[in-house]
Amino acid sequence: MPLKGSFNHIKIKIDKNQNLLILSLVLMFTGFLVVMLNKIFFQPSPPLIWDAATHYMDSVKYYISIESMNWKSMPYIDRYWPPLGPLIPVPVYLIFGATPEIGILTENALSIALLLVALYKLSEYFGIKTSIVATFVTLTSPIIMDQSITFMIDIPLTAVVAMEWYLLLKSEGFTDRRYTLLSALFFGLGILAKWTFIFFVIVPLLYELAIALHIEYHDGEIRIRPTLNILKDILIFSGVVVLVSGWWYIPNIGLVIRSILQNSKISGAIEGDPPIFSIKSALYYFFTAINFYLNPVIIGLFLASLGLLLIKIRKVSSYTKLVIGQLVFVYIVFTLTRNKDPRFLMPIIPFLGMIIGKAIDYLREFNRNKIFAGFIVILLFGGIMNVATFTKAIPIVKIAKNSNIVAISGGNLYLSGYYWSFNLNTTEDEWHIKEILSILEKDNRSHISMYVLSNNPVLTYPLRYRTINWTKTVTVIRPNTHELIPGQFSADYILYTQSESYSARWEIKHSTLARKLFIKYNNITKAFVPVREFEFPDGTKGTLYKRLPKVPVPSNTTNGDVSVTCQQPGSIFGNQVKLKAICLYQMEGIYLLEYHWEPLKDMESDYVVFVHITDENGNTVFQMDHKPCAGSCPTSTWIAGRDVIEVYYLRFPLAGCYQLRLGLWDPQKKERLPVNGNDDGHSRAVVGRICQTHSVKMLPPPGQPS
Repeated sequence: MPLKGSFNHIKIKIDKNQNLLILSLVLMFTGFLVVMLNKIFFQPSPPLIWDAATHYMDSVKYYISIESMNWKSMPYIDRYWPPLGPLIPVPVYLIFGATPEIGILTENALSIALLLVALYKLSEYFGIKTSIVATFVTLTSPIIMDQSITFMIDIPLTAVVAMEWYLLLKSEGFTDRRYTLLSALFFGLGILAKWTFIFFVIVPLLYELAIALHIEYHDGEIRIRPTLNILKDILIFSGVVVLVSGWWYIPNIGLVIRSILQNSKISGAIEGDPPIFSIKSALYYFFTAINFYLNPVIIGLFLASLGLLLIKIRKVSSYTKLVIGQLVFVYIVFTLTRNKDPRFLMPIIPFLGMIIGKAIDYLREFNRNKIFAGFIVILLFGGIMNVATFTKAIPIVKIAKNSNIVAISGGNLYLSGYYWSFNLNTTEDEWHIKEILSILEKDNRSHISMYVLSNNPVLTYPLRYRTINWTKTVTVIRPNTHELIPGQFSADYILYTQSESYSARWEIKHSTLARKLFIKYNNITKAFVPVREFEFPDGTKGTLYKRLPKVPVPSNTTNGDVSVTCQQPGSIFGNQVKLKAICLYQMEGIYLLEYHWEPLKDMESDYVVFVHITDENGNTVFQMDHKPCAGSCPTSTWIAGRDVIEVYYLRFPLAGCYQLRLGLWDPQKKERLPVNGNDDGHSRAVVGRICQTHSVKMLPPPGQPS
């Protein structure tokens, strides 16, 4: 018997209650929009941090690329996160300008509008009451409301998933060419929203493929009888998907797969997610549904609805069975992944509402009026309670705590949902973002770098995204890895603070070490002078330092665990820049090698610094080629009268004495710049010797006195 027949492929006719559906959706969307506008524009807004800040910055980069018609750069703006969410506000930026507020409102309002259109259309298959209930559940969901006031990509994903469900069902097994093309278009947009899209539409996709291929089960055998036209339509579907999404995925797919696999193995463990085969893992998304998707009241209603539908499973439509199957499938798949987050299953929220809606529809159809009324009252009470909590009309109430089985929200369960944005109860003004940036804005250089000696995201991310569309280039760096720490000494500005509010616990050790090194380095060099002090809302203070244009070479000295030895070779490269000094620092048990450059004129080309550590005969045993300041201070930005400092870790494979030979390489002309002073005959300057015995010392080049 054909699979299509076994699922009772029957459409529900749109009746006179359609006007009620439209009115309900419009009223709910209007109320949702009012709450959004109030939160975004009229209430103190917390800074964007982490993924939200990254998505907004990507959005502005796409806007800049499109405005300048730099199409070739677009696939490489972000090679990990797909671009659909960040692209949504771009047309609106052309009218109102690119700001976080405009981006947040546009992305989320348009996505919610698309989601409601999809739920309206799905009423053809699930009924008008079901669509109304699903809309109410979705728009009163704690995580939907919470994410509507920040710049994330999960609301667009949820909207495209719902629309793809409708279009796949309308394709009638890929026999309707118009809906086949539309479903292919939205499938491509879906995977451009997020790579997990496929998991949320796999059940209806397989269902429609089974219909298209005429899969039959007969006498213990599965038979497939596709027609040539169907195969052609499936091929067209696949081609459109590739056409829509290929511009981003084709150049990035390898990196995306490697990154996802890496994050699956590492991120979950680092962030404290439960091991896969544990009770906490099995219940992770159940408790997520309580705290983030619904609340204890509505989750109880959902479980009762699901139980009712399972009891009456033979009377349940094939489409409702698809929804149940989809919910079970994604719950199992995401439970079996190491990296977990409440956002990951957001697209199931409308379908949770559909299950409740179908149960209510069933109760009404079979005249269970008292139970029907009870379901409606409970649903309204639960949804209104969520909205009241989100708008802070009522306080958030904790009802239980059990860290042994609850892996979210610190082991707590809440009566009317958990709202992550409540944790960010400070604003950019309280963190003095505008004041800090006003100092940088007065700097007349076209390229500026600033190191924030903290991994506090409410400081670092606003400083980055508020400068992303400046005419000058501002690079804001935080020492979130060990390798980034030495770069602080090359910065034009240093923001010194011990504030680590919201910092990831595994990053604090790096910023702590960076602060220790800065204090000791600046005590020796006096390279940075304080400009202004700030008081931050977490009770800490911050000091903004500015590097002097001309930095004196420090004297050789040893003081406790701090020592510095410098040589001043004075080698000149291409008659453009002089290596004023090369210094070796020992601080906190770490060896740092400093290059002290003095531009003799404004430089126009970008050169690469090549550093060869050789034996006494000039044979290279170790090489440290690099772009200046690890790429943050290209030589084309070097100007006469302003010294450039580079600092790197110094590591040796073996003890002994080595010579340092370095030069500048022109990648355009593919040649080394000529050297005046200490040239070894290969356009390399012999600038010093480093001997590693019981300690490490910087000595002058061979033939020069100590």
